[in-house]
Amino acid sequence: MRPTDSNAINILIIEDNPADFHLLGKLLRSSLLKIGHLYNVSDIQEAKNELNKSTIDLILLSLPQSERSGIDSYLNIRTLFESIPVILLSAKNDENIAIEAIKNGVQDFLLKEEITADRLYKSIKYSFERNRNLIRLKESNERFSAVANATHDAVWDWDLKKNVIWWGSGFMKLFGYENEETGAEFWYNHIHPDDRERVINSIHNVIYYGGTKWSAEYRFKKADGYYVYIFDRGYTIRGEDGQTVKMVGSMMDITAAKNAEQELKESEERFRSLANQAPMFIWIAGADANVTYANKALLDYFGLTSYIGLTGQSWRQRVHPADEAYVNEVFSYAIELRKPYELECRMKSASGEYRWLFYKGVPRIMANGQFEGFIGTAIDIHDRKQAEASLLESEERLRIAVESTSLGTWDYYPITGDLIWSANCKKMFGLSTDDHIDYDLFVQAIHPEDRDSVLKEFQKHLTPGADVHFTIEFRAIGIKDKQLRWIQSTGRSFFNHDGAAHRLIGMMMDITQQKQARETLEKSAEMLEKMVQERTHELQNANENLKKSNAELEQFAYIASHDLQEPLRKILIFSDQLQSSIFSKSSFDEQVWLEKIRFSAKRMSILIKDLLEYSRLINKTEFVQFTSVDLNKVVHHIMTDLEVVIQQKGATVQVDNLPIVEAVEVQMNQLFYNLLSNSLKFIAQDRPSVIKIETSVLSEDERLKHNLRAGKDYCKIIFSDNGIGFNQEFAEQIFTIYKRLHTKDKYPGTGIGLALCRKVVENHNGVIYAEGKENEGAAFIVILPLQQLKEV
Repeated sequence: MRPTDSNAINILIIEDNPADFHLLGKLLRSSLLKIGHLYNVSDIQEAKNELNKSTIDLILLSLPQSERSGIDSYLNIRTLFESIPVILLSAKNDENIAIEAIKNGVQDFLLKEEITADRLYKSIKYSFERNRNLIRLKESNERFSAVANATHDAVWDWDLKKNVIWWGSGFMKLFGYENEETGAEFWYNHIHPDDRERVINSIHNVIYYGGTKWSAEYRFKKADGYYVYIFDRGYTIRGEDGQTVKMVGSMMDITAAKNAEQELKESEERFRSLANQAPMFIWIAGADANVTYANKALLDYFGLTSYIGLTGQSWRQRVHPADEAYVNEVFSYAIELRKPYELECRMKSASGEYRWLFYKGVPRIMANGQFEGFIGTAIDIHDRKQAEASLLESEERLRIAVESTSLGTWDYYPITGDLIWSANCKKMFGLSTDDHIDYDLFVQAIHPEDRDSVLKEFQKHLTPGADVHFTIEFRAIGIKDKQLRWIQSTGRSFFNHDGAAHRLIGMMMDITQQKQARETLEKSAEMLEKMVQERTHELQNANENLKKSNAELEQFAYIASHDLQEPLRKILIFSDQLQSSIFSKSSFDEQVWLEKIRFSAKRMSILIKDLLEYSRLINKTEFVQFTSVDLNKVVHHIMTDLEVVIQQKGATVQVDNLPIVEAVEVQMNQLFYNLLSNSLKFIAQDRPSVIKIETSVLSEDERLKHNLRAGKDYCKIIFSDNGIGFNQEFAEQIFTIYKRLHTKDKYPGTGIGLALCRKVVENHNGVIYAEGKENEGAAFIVILPLQQLKEV
């Protein structure tokens, strides 16, 4: 009850001294208060009885001589009048008793000797006001506790002066801790170490620099040792001096949201990775038509390195002028209705060529209904378009183009059932311009297999709250001509103030030819795939046959070589015997003839061996085994074999430290033997012979020059000498089999050595070429991969 001058208040006076009661009554009635009834009881038990039967607004409790027992009695019955203000009257000025009484719900404490009518008035006014505030505070605390228990968040109350944090029941539910109160250090220590400094600094900035609210996301350690992501927010409460004395707030577990965010990020990364590997064009555009993502295939087509700056306007500028109006119309229509769209147009590529592309876009509508733009794909259909164009005459192409882009309009009134079609709509359904049409005829013309789905989709957009825009594709059977057609219908529904659909308007398009063209392309693709498979099988068979033929040819070459060598060996043997038996008896001419026979037989034997080696190298078979070959060891062995020749020629051979390559060791021996023998054969007679074998790493420019595979390391080995050299115009000719620049009498040989060198290098996926200058010397440059290319 509010103590005002117009409200009479009932007061219970617990006083065992009648004189004191009389005095109190007199003072009360002489005060400014309007007194109703004054009830007098002498002890606590009588007070209980009076409280149960009377309406009491205020209690004046006079403490007995033993004030301690009076306080105890008050506490014993306090639950009976928690909402009634109590003023204690004492004959003693005991500060401890006064403090204890105030702490336990007493509103005021008065000394009897100091009581006056005015003092009573002020004390009673104060008591009512304090009691009302205490009741409000209790109700507020109860509401706060109820909210703390009802929410899923962990509610907290931080007393900054005591540095104590009170936690709501949600703290235990979320994190498993049972502490109702902790110090701030408990909270600090359970923040993830990587987040701790940031979070503590941010909340201290709010507390000490005048902030009113604070929030942060961080990881918090649960009782089971696992960390969860939380969103924490709090508000400051300031004292009269402006300093923050308290903060209250709540912690929300956002782990699920964070995990979902991470999954979304990973999903986007997977999407971008897959999109960049796709051969088709993939793109995303915002509501403003500016591109927010484009995959690698699309960027490559336009010759761009990034989609940034690819606006709707710059995209349209790449459209062929003849297609610009159509593209703008379709795209504007799709944006206006926020519906999927498909279109075919010519777009300028990075090379400046216009090519036909087929675009398909789908609107991106968020859960809240907000339109975010389109996501779509595009494929290059230029070849298909050219194939279609080659099948038709110019007049026929024009007619089909007009018919494929002609739209029919329709208007339907659900309430009256009226249906209005344009002439083009009627034509699509096999009717003439003057034929009647109604809703039942329209339903009858829909293909039976599509009828239910079309009607369900149609009815859905007659329902309040449904999407007002729609696009439907279905088959229709001409009402008169019975011709099957594919129809695409796009429309919009309108609702009146009662929420009923009163009108639908839209357009129809005959898309039969597009459907048939797609089916034809799909069938053609299947046939092409089958032909490719058959051709691949034929090539595999041919390859197997070729392997068999090569094996047979090599066997034949070996047998032929063996059979040819046998008579030559007999010629040499018998000529040697003949020379031994008749040497002293024969004439000089006869000895010359016999020596020529022996020389020709030896030369023929060497030629047959070289031919056999060459034939083996021609067939770069899979039978050889590449191994790691130390070219330093190869050179060492060759120089040992040619040691006598080197000494006879007086030549100096200088060799770099050569690399280790993946090669066939026998063939490397053949290569180095022939090149070093070649330098020794063609030395100049007027100067000491110097032969150098140098090596270096092949540069990128040289790799590109010789059109060698990227991604591999190559070495360059140069065999140079200061011999007789050759004219550079013959640099390629010298690698041809049997091609000689000098007579065999002056420089003996079979004419196969350098041809064999080239075959060895080619078998190792390398390059060999020569540089020379007459009377100055020659150089043979060999380029080899350090590791052989793996066949895919």
